[in-house]
Amino acid sequence: MIKGSENDVVVISKEDWAAIEETIYLNSIHGYIDSLKEVMTSPRSEWVKAQELGLWRS
Repeated sequence: MIKGSENDVVVISKEDWAAIEETIYLNSIHGYIDSLKEVMTSPRSEWVKAQELGLWRS
């Protein structure tokens, strides 16, 4: 943190700022957090691979 006479300034890396922006964006999607919580508490046997949905190619 850089102390100014009237305001303080915080300097972070470009990568950290990009991560913060992504988090803000994802939090703005209605229902996204609830969906994540649901997946995190569901049994792994219920998970579907992205390849099975055609969303990922290896």
